[in-house]
Formats: sequence, structure tokens, C-alpha cells
Amino acid sequence: MEKEQLLYVSLDDNGKLNKKEKYLVYAGLFFTNKKELERFKAVYKSIRNNIAKKDIYQNIDELKGHTLESKDRLRLLRYIYKFNTAGLIVDNSQITKKDILISKNAKGRYRDYVIKLLIKDIIIHLIKEGKLNPHKKLTLIINMDQESSKTNGKYKLDEGIYEELIKGIINYNYGFTSIPILFNELTIKIYSQNSKDSIIIQASDLIANNIWRNMIKTGEINSGINVLKKFP
Repeated sequence: MEKEQLLYVSLDDNGKLNKKEKYLVYAGLFFTNKKELERFKAVYKSIRNNIAKKDIYQNIDELKGHTLESKDRLRLLRYIYKFNTAGLIVDNSQITKKDILISKNAKGRYRDYVIKLLIKDIIIHLIKEGKLNPHKKLTLIINMDQESSKTNGKYKLDEGIYEELIKGIINYNYGFTSIPILFNELTIKIYSQNSKDSIIIQASDLIANNIWRNMIKTGEINSGINVLKKFP
């Protein structure tokens, strides 16, 4: 029996897509093995729970990138970066189509656009490493923080990813042409999750926050992201 190919991707965001902020970041983790995913979540939860016992966090609802002290944030990040991570950075100051920074619908379309290209690069990375076969069936499971996915329209994102990976696209809006990279059945499942209830989204938040912090401070990425895209 043919082994089922699975790809799990988690994403959270940091920053905003508008004229007032410098960067928007989406980032997270990806796994092709469910056992590795569950092992990651178990160990991460154990470390997080140990940190949460500290007195300074007793009145804090959720341990996030902006609520953790530096040493505790770095402790979690050291564990996270042992696994496959991905991120995208949008430099708002370089966007020439100004409606993207103003119109709610344009923002949603642009977020879908950058997310689907990040997903594509994750898959290309895994194909090059021999961890995915483009000629075999694939189930793609994407978990996103419910706040960061609200304006994206997850069903449109689903369709956009499918077309990008299976059919290829000529995108006149962004001057972009692509060819398909998968040549068998593709099933896409997108889930919106409350970060308070999702270990994997909490970890994704830390990666996004870390990238955003580094970009604000130095304009550079100072951590080992396996798959990184910059826009525009």
C-alpha cells in the first residue's frame, strides 16, 4: 500500500499590512511526519508549562512573543529552531500599489498571494530534499491563528493554493507567472485556531514575533529559517 504523503503547516502573523507599520510577517513550522509533529507539541508544551509557573506570568492570559521575558522567549525559540521553520516578510514601504495598504479587500487578496507563495516554496524545499514526491498524492493541512486568518477568506486561499500548485497561474495584478509543481491529487484542509488552545500556533507566534523583532532592530534575519520569502 502506498504511503500517504502529509504536509502540516502552521502560520501566525506579526505586524500589520498598512502605511503606519514597517513590516508584516507570517511564520511558522512545517512537518511531513505526524509523529514528529506530536512529539514537537508535547515537548514544547512541557517547556511552556514550566515557564508559565513563574510568578511574573500568573496574571498573563497567554505566553506570546510580546509577553515573554527575553530569556524565556529564547529558551522556547532554541527548541523551535531544531525543526523546520518558514517565514515571509512584507516590507510595506516597498509596496507600490497603495490600495494594498488601504483597502480591506486588497489586503486580503495580497495576504492570500504571499501565503500561497510561501506554501509553494515550502513544498519546493521538501521536493528538493526528497521528503515529498510531486508525482504522489498529497494532503496539505494548514493551521492558522483565527485572528490572522479572519480577513484572508480561507476558502479563497484554499482555491488559490490549489491553482498555484496544480494548475499554475498567470497573475496580471502582480506581474507573476508560475508553472505547476505537483502532478497528482492534492487535498487541502485549512483550519482557523484560537492560539490559546493551540500549541502549534503559539510556537508559530514566537517565530513570527522573532522575525519581526529582528527586522525592526537590524533589518536582518538573525535566526535559521529554513524557508524564507520577502515581498514585494
